[in-house]
This record gives sequence, C-alpha cells and structure tokens, in this order.
Amino acid sequence: MAPVSAVEAPASLRAGGVVAERLRTAKAAAVADALGKSDSWVDKVRNGESGVLIHDLPALLDALGLKVVGASKVCVDRDVYVSLRTIAGAALEAPQKLEWE
Repeated sequence: MAPVSAVEAPASLRAGGVVAERLRTAKAAAVADALGKSDSWVDKVRNGESGVLIHDLPALLDALGLKVVGASKVCVDRDVYVSLRTIAGAALEAPQKLEWE
C-alpha cells in the first residue's frame, strides 16, 4: 500500500500544527486515560511510530482541548466573541451612543 503522505511521520508530527503541539505538551497519562489507551501508545503517536484511528479522533481532540469545525466556519476566542456581541448589541440599541472616529 502506498503511503498517504510523502512526509515521514516524525517530521509531519513536528510540523503538524496545533494538534501536534498540544499532544507534545499534554500529559501522556491524561491523554491515555481519555482514550482508554496506555501511556506508551501516546509516546508512540508522539514519536510517529503509531497513528490514530478515526474513531479515536473525537476523544483525542477533546483530551487536547480542541474541536473540529467546518472549513467555511470562522472561530474566535470566546472573550473576543462576547466583546463583539456587546458592542454590536449597543450599536443596534442606541447607535448614537457609540463614538465614531
């Protein structure tokens, strides 16, 4: 069977973005417990010696404090959202009270 990616697993994990970074910094025991796996499994995934099954992805992402959203969606920090919602609400209720520059 042909490899899925031309990049070797350890290199792809290092350059894997947020998921790889969170996995590197997470406690192996916490991730292992969330997935019902062993600490050694987490170490193998970190080192590129093992992969993650599709049915394990939701639990893995949850253990890392991440979630998947559609490509057409935009995510912002909750505090930013609340601030923008407050400003938008004020603008809709009494636009004359906002200062414009």
